Amino acid sequence: MKRFQVYFLECSDGTIYTGVTSQLHIRLWQHENGFYPESYTAKRLPVKFLGQIPFHNAMDAIRFEKQVKKWRASKKRAIALGNVLDVHYLAKKYTPRR
Repeated sequence: MKRFQVYFLECSDGTIYTGVTSQLHIRLWQHENGFYPESYTAKRLPVKFLGQIPFHNAMDAIRFEKQVKKWRASKKRAIALGNVLDVHYLAKKYTPRR
């Protein structure tokens, strides 16, 4: 069975990149080596791998990635490092202005 990972990279400018793949080791190599010169991470090298979350289903992984991409860097970093309580705290702490 194919596994998918939502993965997190910290870029040199402090931003957190979120991606999804079924071949993590290849995708990380591509990011680290600027394989796609016009990509977000290629312009922010070096990148540091923070973590991954596995999924059995591609659609679930893509759905989660899209949700996480909207989060602030602090919340992304917390989930990437497995700090679930911090994610909960950061979600409650943040109140968007209307």
